[in-house]
Amino acid sequence: MIRLGDFKPDPKPEKKLKKNNLGKTDKLLLEEQAYVIMARRFLDGKECAVCVDMPATQVHHKKGRHGYADAWAFEQEISLLHDQRFWLPVCPQCHRRIEENPAWAYEREYSLTRSDIIV
Repeated sequence: MIRLGDFKPDPKPEKKLKKNNLGKTDKLLLEEQAYVIMARRFLDGKECAVCVDMPATQVHHKKGRHGYADAWAFEQEISLLHDQRFWLPVCPQCHRRIEENPAWAYEREYSLTRSDIIV
């Protein structure tokens, strides 16, 4: 026997962000599209900050791409992906060198510690 007074409907399930066919949310796609535009403008006419002989065609994220660099960036909702304070214009060869030689890159401040990042 069902007593109507005790009936409580299941709570509505939390809305999940829709994912596209690449498994990325619409928000993430918009962030990546904005990044591409910002990076092109940032690199326009710049030389590689490491070798200074080649045009810069890539952005090295000195603190990585995920999280926030500090409380100010967190409050302004500027993730490391978009935080140009920590961008370095580089050519592909120097970008590879930075990634493959972290001690060398930290010594020259081409890469910075990521221990203080706000997630």
